[in-house]
Amino acid sequence: METELRFPRTEERTDRRPGRCEGCGGRKFHGHEVKTRLVVDPKVEQVEVVRYRCAKCRKTQRVHPAGVS
Repeated sequence: METELRFPRTEERTDRRPGRCEGCGGRKFHGHEVKTRLVVDPKVEQVEVVRYRCAKCRKTQRVHPAGVS
């Protein structure tokens, strides 16, 4: 009997934004930076990781596409 492995689908980019700031709990963010990162995936070579800055405390948070941790 063969075992079938299923991996989550890896998206190349995302339009998600952070819900709350990890530092102060603020809800307003500004786009800060977009970087490409190489990933190990049979269908996707690289993804876009977006960094947002909290408008209140200026702490940054990264948002990764689905399938990337």
